[in-house]
Amino acid sequence: MNRLTQLSIRAALMASALFLIHGCSIIYKTTGHVVASLSEDAVVPYMLAQDDMQMACNSYSLSPLISSFEEVGTDIRELGILLYSVGGLCTQVDAQKYEMSYFMAIKNGDGMKAQDSLTLFKRTHKQAAKNYLRSYNYMIDFFEPEENECPDFDNDFQELTWLLGQMSGALALLSDSSADLSVGIPRNIPAKVEGWIGCIDNEKWWGAPNGLQAAVWTTLPAVAPENANPPAVLVNSQSQSLETGVRIGYALRAMSMLGEGKTAQAKQVIREFAKTNENGFTPDPNFKMIDTIAEQIILGISDVIWGKEEGMHTPFGSLGTFANDAVEEEPVMDFDLDDLL
Repeated sequence: MNRLTQLSIRAALMASALFLIHGCSIIYKTTGHVVASLSEDAVVPYMLAQDDMQMACNSYSLSPLISSFEEVGTDIRELGILLYSVGGLCTQVDAQKYEMSYFMAIKNGDGMKAQDSLTLFKRTHKQAAKNYLRSYNYMIDFFEPEENECPDFDNDFQELTWLLGQMSGALALLSDSSADLSVGIPRNIPAKVEGWIGCIDNEKWWGAPNGLQAAVWTTLPAVAPENANPPAVLVNSQSQSLETGVRIGYALRAMSMLGEGKTAQAKQVIREFAKTNENGFTPDPNFKMIDTIAEQIILGISDVIWGKEEGMHTPFGSLGTFANDAVEEEPVMDFDLDDLL
């Protein structure tokens, strides 16, 4: 085999290798587009119509697969907003388990267990803050919003991801605070959220935009407009969320009350939420998952209150009740039993 033949073979092999690499890239990119489109058009609507929060948390496990297609040119930013918002919430729920373990250890006088649970609580909130921040950053990168301007939304899914991205920004800061500010979430995010959340229709999205705005006002009074009345807005948001079939307004109001240290008011919101179940509340069939998430937040806040006061979770089937509630006394008979003889 002469020199020219060897070079020709090498050139042919290199060309084949480059073709295969390029071909694989095209295949991966095409696959990514199919996966992203299928997820937005079919998987996400199906998931949102379910009432199993574990299903939503399991969907977060797909984030490495979905995100990997970004490397071959697939735009997964809208899905990223949703996935990492869910990831933040589910990680926050995990953190709450350690918080309950901490309360129980305190109640039992086990200092070492309490310290260990507190450490795990902070570690998990640190990861929740990272997930929420990634969701928020995907939202910023996709919509590229300008201050005092609203983006143009092409469809309802974009409006939903806008709402979830804004909520993720606010929750990122709360989780970071629980993790001793170890992530370093920018402190100006809530002020940006307060200005942008009004870009979507409040009534259409269950009163959540106004509720989130009022929640920010309670945390940062300086960004609230003159004559703002956050408690009244939160009550109205709660009412609208009930009317529209997704009770996120209850969750936002309860979170705000607990964040301000108003335990009695938070308890009242939880009682009102529980009453809706007793009255046969029916969630919007297209957004059962969001309502289920709201219920999980309410239950979590109830657990925090029960944990602090009693060192235990909310007893099963007792949402809306608390250990120190007044017990009705049995009526006292006001006649003499001898008269019946």
